[in-house]
Amino acid sequence: MFGGGFPFEEFAGMHGGGMPGRGGPRKEADTSKFYDLLGVAKSATEQEIKKAYRKKALKEHPDKGGDLEKFKEITAAYECLADREKREIYDKHGEEGLKGGGGMGAQDIFSQMFGGGMGGGRGGPKGPQKGKSVQHAIKVTLEEIFKGKTTKIAVNRDRICTTCDGKGGKDGANSTCGGCKGRGMRTQMTMIGPGMYSQSTGPCTDCSGTGEMIDEANKCKNCNGKKVIKEKKVIEATIDKGAPHGEKYIFHGESD
Repeated sequence: MFGGGFPFEEFAGMHGGGMPGRGGPRKEADTSKFYDLLGVAKSATEQEIKKAYRKKALKEHPDKGGDLEKFKEITAAYECLADREKREIYDKHGEEGLKGGGGMGAQDIFSQMFGGGMGGGRGGPKGPQKGKSVQHAIKVTLEEIFKGKTTKIAVNRDRICTTCDGKGGKDGANSTCGGCKGRGMRTQMTMIGPGMYSQSTGPCTDCSGTGEMIDEANKCKNCNGKKVIKEKKVIEATIDKGAPHGEKYIFHGESD
């Protein structure tokens, strides 16, 4: 995943347990269970956690005669502790925090992940928007899982035009679209019969939904006013030996 992960498949329903019961003092969050399942200290590094998981997973894998439920538990523990954001939440609020019951609101989580408020707030600065995460599934054989594998993935993505720094044209060339008043969307009324009209809303055709206009003379010649250019990059992904079912490899900032 570029900005997200390379999922093979996900285990469903790994996180057990319910919400704390109503009434009575709230129990202190258990933030040790996942570490105990993997047999590592809370100060363990990512590499130590991965190494411990491989050892436990090979021992408890159903194909090796291990216990399926135990295998799911240690996989759930690894899935959490191998993810930096999830691990921080778990260390503060335990499993309940991962379900949204640990006191962190949507605004806090969004800020922690993307470094800003949800939606940027009204009147906030409008910079280049973060692109959506892209997922690429990698199919591997049992032999490749056993030995490890390195594969290359060609990614086509939109990148900020370096010629105009993502402005689309010369400084001051951008103006608010008069057709949509900068909203990017327009409502159109169409007569379908005597006294009958149909209303539809869609992207403004004058500005292609951007809310801005750039005159032809001042458009950037490199991106033709689109602010981004297409770029192809080959990314090398290394599948670790003994990688678990559902393993993810994250390449930050490699998407649009």
